[in-house]
Amino acid sequence: MDMMNRFQQNFVKLNQAEKVLAAVSTGVDSMVMLQLLLKLPKKIRPQVSVAYVNHRLRPASAQETEFIRSFCQTHHLPLFTTDWSPQQHPAHGIEAAARDFRYKFFAQIMQKQGISELLTAHHQDDQVETFMLKLIRGGQLQQLTGIAARRCFSAQAGSWILRPMLLFSKTEIRAYAVEQRIKYFEDATNFELKVLRNRLRNRFIPELVEENPQFKEHIINYQSQLACLQAAMKPLLKQRLQAIKTAEHTYSLTNWQQQPRAWQQLLLEKILSIPTAKITHGQQQQASELLNNSQKPQGRIDLEGNWLFFKEYDHFGVTYSQANLTAVSTDFCQQLRLGEWQHLEDGSQVGLFEWNSGMLHPKDLVFKLPTDQRFPLQIRHRQKGDRLVTAVGKQKVKKILIDLKLSKVQRSKLWIVADKKNRPIWLVGVKRGYLSEAAVNGRMLYMIIFRNEVAL
Repeated sequence: MDMMNRFQQNFVKLNQAEKVLAAVSTGVDSMVMLQLLLKLPKKIRPQVSVAYVNHRLRPASAQETEFIRSFCQTHHLPLFTTDWSPQQHPAHGIEAAARDFRYKFFAQIMQKQGISELLTAHHQDDQVETFMLKLIRGGQLQQLTGIAARRCFSAQAGSWILRPMLLFSKTEIRAYAVEQRIKYFEDATNFELKVLRNRLRNRFIPELVEENPQFKEHIINYQSQLACLQAAMKPLLKQRLQAIKTAEHTYSLTNWQQQPRAWQQLLLEKILSIPTAKITHGQQQQASELLNNSQKPQGRIDLEGNWLFFKEYDHFGVTYSQANLTAVSTDFCQQLRLGEWQHLEDGSQVGLFEWNSGMLHPKDLVFKLPTDQRFPLQIRHRQKGDRLVTAVGKQKVKKILIDLKLSKVQRSKLWIVADKKNRPIWLVGVKRGYLSEAAVNGRMLYMIIFRNEVAL
């Protein structure tokens, strides 16, 4: 089967949109991809727009810019271009910075033009290079599956990145360009050995291919096997994760410890797989040791991107900001008005009503009141010095929560109903004040309903 037919069959599997944006650099990979797109039959060919970035990194950039302008004009393709000003070039990490600039530009075009799919010209050799880079730099095993043919585009909500050229090797792409007389530009910087990827591409991988001509094919095969295993594991991992989950980003330590050791590791990896935080193997080891350390009921590990891993008694997980673990909100306070629901900041509801059991839902938390002597009531978070009247006298709310082994996250989110003198009478979902619900002549006149799918 020739290259055009293989491309067509693959593209039909990947493409789900009527409009696409092709990222073109004028190199051989992207120019061949563009030509293959234009040769698709009209009934399956989407509306193609082209995005090009002049990185201003070499003298040939100006000539390449004019070339792509002329090409798109000749083929009646919408072209979107931008320049990466030399003033924006960093002293170090220029490859990563250039990539960030490109993809932000692509996202802007897609948003403005209503395009949901971005096409890039990554190919088999890119897969092999990426595999080798990951091995050298270290990281998570799932990263060795390589570049996905279709994945969500994180820079643009509701959009996708497609790599329709992953079927082909660099050799095939070059041969096709020669056969079809496709003009392209060679980026001389691709041969500069100061860049690790270039050393892999031009020195190390060719030497490995000399040792075994099927080296690249073996890498692609390993990636395929690994992707298959991960796909099979995904529903099982999700099931076990739900079994230990207690709230958003929070998990039961007891349930985690009851899992087989191998599953503990996989679950912890999944919990720590935060896109905006690069978790190192050392940090994952620290987290595992903390969870298994019975002598340390509480602990924290700082992660990148303002994320933090925490263990607090029988709960552990991740939280976005350290402030979420330590700060207790005392600002929020609302008065409960008879006959009305109050909507709280976490999405739950609380209401004060005359006693009517017919209003209650199965998951409601209910606090009964015999009189209105404590009115007006208020709903708020915990405050310093709070005490609750119990059967054994007044107890500090803080001590009650510590004795119950509630984590600091749970403590900071705790709702409290207080009376007209701001004295707690109900720690919602945790503990009720003594004698607060003693009936007068066997009757209850009022009730407080707390309604939330997830209660403390």
